[in-house]
Amino acid sequence: MDKSFFNWYTQSLGGIIGLIACMCAYLNGDMAVYGNILHNIDSIGLGGLLASYTLIPLCIAITILGVFESFSKNENLPDINKTIVILTTLIGFIGSKLFFIIPAIFILFKYYSSFIGNRKELNTKVSQAVQVIENKKTTVKNEEANKNLMKTKIDMAVELLLKGADKKFICEITGLTIQELESIEQRIE
Repeated sequence: MDKSFFNWYTQSLGGIIGLIACMCAYLNGDMAVYGNILHNIDSIGLGGLLASYTLIPLCIAITILGVFESFSKNENLPDINKTIVILTTLIGFIGSKLFFIIPAIFILFKYYSSFIGNRKELNTKVSQAVQVIENKKTTVKNEEANKNLMKTKIDMAVELLLKGADKKFICEITGLTIQELESIEQRIE
């Protein structure tokens, strides 16, 4: 499915559901109708007053801007759209309160959908980074173990050389080569 179609579709659907949320808020008494607003100003408060005058036009603008943005190549339109989307969401929560949760999800879908899509990529990058760190730790541990093993072999070879053991026998037991054994013997002397 085309992503631009999906983005404007969800924004326009959010605007339409926002209009329904406004009606529910009017019926619940959180907002007042235009002709009766001065009589109910004490009960609805400043947020309800602001939302009563601005939320319906903003929801209509969101619906229309979603369609315009899908067809227009204007670069300023997404900036204007983002401003109006955020303003509508804030005023919607102030005026309609809980009724505006579902419209806000649809209206803001375009801005958080990229985060959801990138989350899998982020998880794979993090797991790869963790794997690299674990491999480095394992390599460091292996190097330390190899150093300790070599030190133990050299100590065994030194003890056996001091006791006068045969060089081939020492090589078989310690796993050292004849050249390594001779260099150890030269260091002892």
